[in-house]
Amino acid sequence: MPRIKNTNKTDKDNTKIVNARVSEEALMALSLADKDSYYSFTLTGVIRKAIEDTLNDIHLTTGVDYCKLIKWGKKIKNRFENDDIQSVVRYDYHQAIPPWILDVGSTFNLIFKNYSTLEEPNITASESVAYLSSNASPSEKEYFQNTLFKATNLAMVGPIWKPWDEDNIEYRTSEALERLSNYIFNEHFLNPVIHIYLTQDDNHELSMMKSQIVHYLKQHPQIVSFCSCPKVQGGNTALFIYLKPLKNGLDFKILFENVKQDIYQDVSKFENFDDLLKAKEMQLFDEWNTAFISFKSKEEEVKLKHESQNTKLNDRLDETNNNSGFILESTNIGDWSKSLSSEVNKPYFKSLSHYLKFRIEKKIDIYPSKENWFKALEYSSFDKTKVVILGQDPYHGEGQADGLSFSVPKEIQIPPSLRNIFKELENDDEDFIYPKHGNLDSWAKQGVLLLNSVLTVEKYSPASHSNLGWENFTDNIMKTLSGNKNNLVFILWGAYANTKSSLINSDKHLVLKSVHPSPFSATKETKELTKFMGCKHFSQANKYLKKNNIETINWSIPK
Repeated sequence: MPRIKNTNKTDKDNTKIVNARVSEEALMALSLADKDSYYSFTLTGVIRKAIEDTLNDIHLTTGVDYCKLIKWGKKIKNRFENDDIQSVVRYDYHQAIPPWILDVGSTFNLIFKNYSTLEEPNITASESVAYLSSNASPSEKEYFQNTLFKATNLAMVGPIWKPWDEDNIEYRTSEALERLSNYIFNEHFLNPVIHIYLTQDDNHELSMMKSQIVHYLKQHPQIVSFCSCPKVQGGNTALFIYLKPLKNGLDFKILFENVKQDIYQDVSKFENFDDLLKAKEMQLFDEWNTAFISFKSKEEEVKLKHESQNTKLNDRLDETNNNSGFILESTNIGDWSKSLSSEVNKPYFKSLSHYLKFRIEKKIDIYPSKENWFKALEYSSFDKTKVVILGQDPYHGEGQADGLSFSVPKEIQIPPSLRNIFKELENDDEDFIYPKHGNLDSWAKQGVLLLNSVLTVEKYSPASHSNLGWENFTDNIMKTLSGNKNNLVFILWGAYANTKSSLINSDKHLVLKSVHPSPFSATKETKELTKFMGCKHFSQANKYLKKNNIETINWSIPK
């Protein structure tokens, strides 16, 4: 593991102590020249004097009291290297999880967030990458060569992680690495392989984001190997990554090095170094305890996943069956129930229902509110649906998601993607006036099915409910519409939505495709997809409906 570099290059003394080779005679000469009689004229005394002088100089010039920092580090080390905490990081997800006490958990975000020092990009977006740890075991090497690299027989692959938000706006590099750190920690308990994207565009330009993520992964102690994906799964813009549990325990040196970086950066904010250490200690354990709460919920998810894969109906699965209607209870989906009633009894739906109930019982914030999970189906009945606009998953910000793809409540600021949708409408529909809000209820009530592929999400955690079963449910909606109706308009924006085109019979329906309306991509085009800006999907949809004697859509947004 390379030493973590100090981010403040102007204070070089912050992270070093004198490392000099000197003869005993030279040290004796130094001591004789010093008038301070407190130190003896011995090798030990002179070394002590030299070190203390250096540490005092560091304290005066940087504000860091290295002696206090070392003593503080020992105190923290003793608390963090107890058996309970080490049992967390040595956890093997194939074994039963012990009931750890509440003051332990995992601060993996804090531990790993400073692993990657920002460097100039040296990897092009279109370049494939592959990595195998030098410490990989023979079996891990074989898995990399015969399974991961060939992308064959991959089992238990975690949900896709992306370094951009729901509006396709790329995170800052530091934020992306922090989110990736959390994702790796959460998923390694459930899935030995994860699937992540590195960048959105497959071009030949140097990619800072791709370069930094690859650099970060090579330093991460849980990464055994990774390689670029087949084209259908992202190609050179994505990676399959093979993870391992931290069975050897947590190396406190890694944790402490990262804590020191925070101390060095914040020392100027405190008048007293003792106050700084106290604040950092509180921060450290606050983050530890917060992470542990998340870890406990992940513990339950592991149990649930293993139980749901068990073919025998044990007591827990009986409970799941008894609550299989939790998702649909108190929900009116009208004539959709004829087509979707069989889904409720399928294993994936029971598992999804149980999981959502568990998360709500644990006071996890899930968006949209439960009564709006099926708002798209309630507002646009099966019989009246004539246009489908497919999204990925709900907005994860507080108060944003209202149950309709791309839509937000009237009092919420219009998101960037929806702003571009309205801009395109201004150019495409002469009667459209740019609205003051982003609520799309009026579209839904006219038969525009504003459907997300995943119907729920956890607060501030995009794609957190991917691969839990919602995709099975909404894919069935798409197939049901395509197979049982004629002359529908399917509008697919972005790479993800277009993966669903195989569910649609294009001989019976109009399929309109473009890149995503996100500001990042709206003016770009790919080999397969046109630009969003200028796509004229709204007028094309109405022309098709009119041609087939179907009432057109009034795209205007009421005040």
